[in-house]
Amino acid sequence: MAAKVFAMYTKPADEAAFNARYFPGHVDLVKQIPGLQRFEVSRGLGKDAPYWLIAEMVYADRDAMMAAQRSPEVAGTRDDVMEFA
Repeated sequence: MAAKVFAMYTKPADEAAFNARYFPGHVDLVKQIPGLQRFEVSRGLGKDAPYWLIAEMVYADRDAMMAAQRSPEVAGTRDDVMEFA
């Protein structure tokens, strides 16, 4: 059974700056995560939605997801997101 990780972002004060950093920079880092089978970003969730952007990362199973969470690539994405989000 597939396992998923979600990253949920509230609306940033400066959308243009967020987008410039997230697309493609952060997205490129995420796509390097070992075991990642699919990555999808959803926006335009409605003006009353609690989140402005939701990123979904899909792995084959829980073991693949847990292995990825221990990888240097995930550590890099966490460090990167702390710089702009």
